[in-house]
Amino acid sequence: MHLPPLALNAGCLRLLQLLNDSGCLIISFRGTHETGNREKGKLYEPINIADFLKFFAENQCTVLVQESETEASRNLTWHNFVIKK
Repeated sequence: MHLPPLALNAGCLRLLQLLNDSGCLIISFRGTHETGNREKGKLYEPINIADFLKFFAENQCTVLVQESETEASRNLTWHNFVIKK
């Protein structure tokens, strides 16, 4: 959530390289609904969920868990994934 879009794929690819065969990756990030993608001054890069999932599919991974939960009091949504290599 703090990586610019071009660095996100490189970072995820590196995480996959560190996994053992059939290993699982747990990724959790939040997306703010505030204007300017900021929460209390902190910048949160928006992550396109469809592109995020497409990256893992293109790298022969399986998404075992995909869930999102809105935290209304903070005006943000948590996105949680378990991805198997």
